[in-house]
Amino acid sequence: MACCSTVKTEDLDQNFLQCAFCIERLRKPKILPCLHTFCEVCLGQWVRKNVGKLICPVCRNEYPLPEKGIMGLPDNFFINNMIDFLEARKNGKAASSVPCHGCEKGAVTYCSDCTEFLCSDCSHAHRRLKVTRLHRQLSMEEYQASPHEPPVEMLRPVYCSIHKCNEIEFYCETCDVPICLKCTVIEHRVPEHKHQYCRDAVEKQRPILEKLLHHAQEKIPTLEGALDNVKFVLQQLDSEKEAAEERIREQKRSLVSTIEQKEQTLLQDLEDTYNGKKKILEAQQDGLMLGLGNVNSGCEFTENLLKYGNELALLAVKKQALQRMQDLIKMELNPRPEENACIQFTPNDALIYGVRTQEFGTLLRGNAVAGISTVNAEIPQIATVDQQQTLVLTTKDRNGKDVNQGGAIVTSKIRSPDGGVAMTKVTDNKDGTYSITYRTNKEGTYNLFVSVFGQQVKGSPFSIEASHPKKVCLEFGVRGKGIGHVKEPWGVSVSSKSGDIVVADSGNSRIQVFDKLGHFKRDFRFCGFDKKFDPLDVAVTDNDQVVISDYANKQIIISDISGRMIRTFGSERLKWPWGVAVNSYGDIHVVDYEEHCLTIFDCDGVHLNTIGCKGHAQGQFRNPICVAINSKDDIIISDRENSRIQIFDEEGNFLHLFQAPGEEEGQFKYPTGVAVDSHDNIIVCDDWNNRVQMFRPDGVFIRRIDSDNDGLRYPDGVTVTPDEKVVVCDYGNDCLKVFDCNSLMKPRSQVFVMLNEGGASKRVTTSMPRLFVN
Repeated sequence: MACCSTVKTEDLDQNFLQCAFCIERLRKPKILPCLHTFCEVCLGQWVRKNVGKLICPVCRNEYPLPEKGIMGLPDNFFINNMIDFLEARKNGKAASSVPCHGCEKGAVTYCSDCTEFLCSDCSHAHRRLKVTRLHRQLSMEEYQASPHEPPVEMLRPVYCSIHKCNEIEFYCETCDVPICLKCTVIEHRVPEHKHQYCRDAVEKQRPILEKLLHHAQEKIPTLEGALDNVKFVLQQLDSEKEAAEERIREQKRSLVSTIEQKEQTLLQDLEDTYNGKKKILEAQQDGLMLGLGNVNSGCEFTENLLKYGNELALLAVKKQALQRMQDLIKMELNPRPEENACIQFTPNDALIYGVRTQEFGTLLRGNAVAGISTVNAEIPQIATVDQQQTLVLTTKDRNGKDVNQGGAIVTSKIRSPDGGVAMTKVTDNKDGTYSITYRTNKEGTYNLFVSVFGQQVKGSPFSIEASHPKKVCLEFGVRGKGIGHVKEPWGVSVSSKSGDIVVADSGNSRIQVFDKLGHFKRDFRFCGFDKKFDPLDVAVTDNDQVVISDYANKQIIISDISGRMIRTFGSERLKWPWGVAVNSYGDIHVVDYEEHCLTIFDCDGVHLNTIGCKGHAQGQFRNPICVAINSKDDIIISDRENSRIQIFDEEGNFLHLFQAPGEEEGQFKYPTGVAVDSHDNIIVCDDWNNRVQMFRPDGVFIRRIDSDNDGLRYPDGVTVTPDEKVVVCDYGNDCLKVFDCNSLMKPRSQVFVMLNEGGASKRVTTSMPRLFVN
């Protein structure tokens, strides 16, 4: 076999034969794809420590673990060879202990040309062969004493892992593995597999490995140069670190010196400020003490004179006593402190992050004096409930000049009509002014207290009247009989085509039509009946026909919007027709106040159905008064005497009801007019409480439409315009009022009572949005 490069025994012992784990001679060495070798036992422990992952501890590359585990990794035959070699070279191994390369007998000679150990028989055979007779053979003693290190060959035979008793002699090129003779005829048979002797395969692979080795060795100078560069930079890094440490220490010394100087400056400034304030307050104190002493002495003298002096004594000093008392009464002394106690130091937090040392901090002298500080403009005497109000306080110094820096301690609180106290929001504008923000949540008189450094400012507390704003956006009609005048208006409806507002002007026995801005357009009435035309409610259909309930004649009248009568019907069934409404099919729904029911006709006046009877149970009524139809054709009826709203489907089947008798928001008593908006929210005229409220389709309170300042008096009729405005007949004030529903929402908890289908009541608390009109 061709020679390998020589290796020194000491280098082999240190570089190749030591396990990186146990730092001892390798035992059962296993080689990884990265060519790093470890003891089989050590590598197994390492894999278990890494939860079954095979990671090389040297280069950190990860490889798939063979099916047989660590045992499935290839043995490092080269390391085994090294170990045998060193045992033979270093330990003076006996010849008989080194196996012959030709048989299993102990070697007695070493052929330096073939690099093989030979026993006595093989040595003689070696000398008899023509091709090897001239090879130099060394005795084992000569081999061990030789000064050079010969190439290392296998000192022990390697057996096949499959066929245990067969020595590996061949190499399968197809599978790229060494094999034994038995393998060539079983697992690696020709022609599927191509194999050759290991010696021949090595000669073929050696040039390839040598070429790759050469290219790999070419990288060594580059890597060594890179390593030298990194070492150089590390040395520079150490030098730079030392220099930077010195600069930091020098900077610290400089900063400490500057800070100490700034400290002295600020302390001196503090002392000057303190002395200035103290001088002013002490002078005021001396003046007050002198004035108090003068008043006390003058009063004491005069009191003793009146108590113990006789007539002559009193008359003798009367002139002086009178003059002294008058002078003391006229004496003016400022009862408020002429200075405050504010001296604050505000550190500059930015200094921590390395900002300039001159920004060490500022000393706040607090020159504001409460007694002459004022609120700009006028405090609003009337505030709007639930709307935020803001006023600005301007602080002044003892000389009456505006303070131009912030930092004063300004506090403010507001007392509600029921005596409750809440803090307001104070914002320091950093220029000597302070914004004070407050909000009132109910009507009544509020007191706003504003203080500077614990002293109330001039005019504090301030009295504020809070009230609800008017929500009405349009009002038209006045009491009378003339054009555009109304008297006791009751029902109202709106044309979906033109937006015209149609009103049942009950007190004037006529129907009036106004445009959406409240301008009069026309009126009409009907005659020729047994009794005087007496309209109570109106409904305008999609084709602009007007449906009118004629109470006195117990009938329903249908006309066009100009007043031309089309037909009448219902007199044979109706006793007291009141509220009217039309569904999507054109069916006419009429509430019969006296019969306690709802009667339904088609558009030709043919009777279709009757819902309800007198009573308190669900589906029963006591004087129902108005009706509305939502987008689902559900029927909403105001059951007046039962103080509730009942809802039915289009077939007349009861769905649910809601009621909350009372005067609080979300409650109502004796409801009258009802209407629905585009979201099917239900709008109810709360006649008894003089207001209009909005509820969800399920009866949950949303908000109040009007406010107390709108002054509704017996609101009865209500309708919603196409642009979401609510038109209300103000029966008691003989006018119509329009409210805009495009408003803001505010959460509001509300308690109401809903009856379920079994008739049992259930008390429900919910958080609903309350809407506020701008």
